[in-house]
Amino acid sequence: MRAMGSLLARWGKATGFQGRDKRSARRVRTRLRPQRVLSMRNAVIADCAMIDRSETGARLQFIVDVDLPRIFLLQDLAEGTTHEVELIWSRPGEAGVRFTNHPAPCGVSSANR
Repeated sequence: MRAMGSLLARWGKATGFQGRDKRSARRVRTRLRPQRVLSMRNAVIADCAMIDRSETGARLQFIVDVDLPRIFLLQDLAEGTTHEVELIWSRPGEAGVRFTNHPAPCGVSSANR
């Protein structure tokens, strides 16, 4: 196992890859911030927690597996804000989203909790 570690370390130095995050914006942990996933028609799809976020996106954690649409609304239950997001990746219990920079549709507010 030690030989494998040194081989990976040498490969990283030779290629310039040292396991760095390739995101354009730095991620910040959010302490499992409560979120609600809504359809574009404001129907509740699931509740989840935001694990971390950046200026451009976020990583979400679900208690159960959820079939997410490609574009949906993400409501921050602590702040009462809603963002339109695009699903970038998903695996059982987790998903990564990108903020689309489109404003949330009218009528979506903290009152929809």
